[in-house]
Amino acid sequence: MVLICAFGTAPEQAANGYTLETVVTGTDDELLASYAEQDVRLVRGPVISVMKGQYQFAVFKPSVGVVPEFTNRGKLMVLRK
Repeated sequence: MVLICAFGTAPEQAANGYTLETVVTGTDDELLASYAEQDVRLVRGPVISVMKGQYQFAVFKPSVGVVPEFTNRGKLMVLRK
C-alpha cells in the first residue's frame, strides 16, 4: 500500500521499519499510480517551484535485515544484523 506522509516524518518511517531507497519528483497522483500495489511510504519534501504541483518525495521501503537507530542528534544510523 502506498502512503504519502507529511514533510518531516522520515524519522518516524525509519522507526516503523522502513528504509530510504531513493528520492523522486512528481505529483501525488503520478507517484500513487507509479507505486500502486507496493508497500512504500512517500515522505513529502520541498515543492519544485518551476513545476506546478510537483514535489520531491523520499521513497521508503520495508527494511530487510537492518535495524534503524537514531542518535540524540537525529541522525539515522543503520546497523546490520
